[in-house]
Amino acid sequence: MNHANTSFYERARLYLVACSFYPLIFFISIPFSQILVQYGPIIARQWFVMFLEKYIVRGWIFVWFTLLYFANIGNFNGGLSKVNVFDPIVLKSIKIYIVNMIWIVFLLEWFFGSPIFERISVWKGAHCTDSRFAREYACENGGGEWISPFDPSSHYTILISSSLLIRRLVLPLFPELLLAAKYRNQKNKTLQQLGTLEEGFGEDTRVSIGASNNLDSEARAVESDLEDNVTGTVPSSRIFNSKTLNVYQKIVTNVSFLFLLLWLILFCITSFFFHTIPEKILGLICGLLVPVIAGLDDIKVISVF
Repeated sequence: MNHANTSFYERARLYLVACSFYPLIFFISIPFSQILVQYGPIIARQWFVMFLEKYIVRGWIFVWFTLLYFANIGNFNGGLSKVNVFDPIVLKSIKIYIVNMIWIVFLLEWFFGSPIFERISVWKGAHCTDSRFAREYACENGGGEWISPFDPSSHYTILISSSLLIRRLVLPLFPELLLAAKYRNQKNKTLQQLGTLEEGFGEDTRVSIGASNNLDSEARAVESDLEDNVTGTVPSSRIFNSKTLNVYQKIVTNVSFLFLLLWLILFCITSFFFHTIPEKILGLICGLLVPVIAGLDDIKVISVF
């Protein structure tokens, strides 16, 4: 197996490891959530949680996810205007997006009538206090109260799936960004040392030039790493040069990091303060389904996309 394929599989496996991060948080939260769940109503009224819930998740997460997803697809080629929809990498990413959205809609919004999660709740005894309404949204909009003894965690499902699928697209940039920082630091260090040498040696340009060559060798080695690096699910022919990442790529990557952090905070809040363990287990499984299948497809364990 050549270097490119080895790096590709390493990145794909790293993504699958990232998929285990959310179950790990869930298992850590179990003993604490049994006590902290009673404080859920108090936490829900905090301004920061209300802000995240109103503008980052409820009613908006589909929008943010879609914008970030296709913006990151644009990162593969340096901008959306340069994207070729028939490119295998781009086409596969679009297929994953479509499958995930259909899955989420079936779970949370519509499945030939009531969505799957609502059907499960009704099966477990959920009902509206106003008998005229059989669906949760209709009940709440009609002034009734939806009583549900089992409420599958839709937050778990949508936060996990959105975060992991964005992470799958952002992951190829991690090594590039680290190498870029290393390159800049080494270059600045070299320039500072050269300035010191020039002051110390004065007119002896031969010594200065020799020192310059020696000090700059490390920077050139890092630059070579940048050129040879193979990242994530993007093949070697699609490598970013981190020294010249354009403004679009930097903005998209930084905004993606921000949303991944906000979604992680909400996931942790949900883990520790809301829902029962079975409700979160169901949400966890449903949220992991498409991202894990995509990861297994990347390393050719299965072939779906």
